[in-house]
Amino acid sequence: MLLGTKLTPAAVADMSDDPTAPLSGTALRKRISKIAQDRGDDLEKQGVEEANGMKEEWGTGVSSLIVIKNMLDVPITFQNDKDYNGHIWKYTYDDEIHPGQCSVVLHVKTSRVASGSCATIGYNIPGYDAPYTWWMTWYSVWSGTNSVYSRPLKTNPWNETPWADVARYSEAEGKERYKRKTGVITSKGKTSQASSPLVIFNIYRNDAE
Repeated sequence: MLLGTKLTPAAVADMSDDPTAPLSGTALRKRISKIAQDRGDDLEKQGVEEANGMKEEWGTGVSSLIVIKNMLDVPITFQNDKDYNGHIWKYTYDDEIHPGQCSVVLHVKTSRVASGSCATIGYNIPGYDAPYTWWMTWYSVWSGTNSVYSRPLKTNPWNETPWADVARYSEAEGKERYKRKTGVITSKGKTSQASSPLVIFNIYRNDAE
């Protein structure tokens, strides 16, 4: 489920301090990301409220309340996903998330099975020095420590990496809070040790002024 108002280059270009000189190029891209980041806290609150509503509708048991915020300057597009334990509930992953928007989904344990909610998803990021895929993993476990992993990875290595290796690396490197910088792109992920944690991912330009 998508929330928030998407930021388009056409709309943001008109926000220039000098009306006779609309923003363009890198300056425009940075401004889009900066506006998205400035709105990020309010957007996250909306996402958390929606995720809690999904959880209440679904019921009890281990689940992951996922909020994905795009605070870059380009739309990101869904590429693929892999469930290790559990499955997505009711709403599928959004095909596209524009700057200034967040995607909210609920990932739940398998019914009548003592398991957790664990998965990886990838979203493609166009328009940078190379094609990237944003790799997001969460482990909301039946027993043990919850963790997340979040990083932009060049798309070719991502496509060539077996899911077993993705899972192994995510589990080994995952933390309750994770941050990864790749060039001008920074991605973050955070979870908690609740049985059904809020899992927040966000991605942004770290050079936005």
